[in-house]
Amino acid sequence: MGSRLVKIIKRSIPPTGGKNNMNRVEYLKIIEKEIHNINKKIDIKILQGVEYRKEAQAHKVLLHKVRQHSRSNFFSKLMQAIPQIAIF
Repeated sequence: MGSRLVKIIKRSIPPTGGKNNMNRVEYLKIIEKEIHNINKKIDIKILQGVEYRKEAQAHKVLLHKVRQHSRSNFFSKLMQAIPQIAIF
């Protein structure tokens, strides 16, 4: 986990649109891969009967990041659709 996870969590997201959109996609892929790795570690620790609090906290933070950026993407799409709906 270590410093790589800290770098992922602290990394800022550029606004959507244009060439920056690829950075957002890459960032979300990195987070999803890290979540997958943490899930594997948690599963192993559960089977061993060992405490996994630190991994669970990191998992929670990463899920929050994914939801945060998915939500902002949802609202931007919604705001773009409103003028089309109002025209009828």
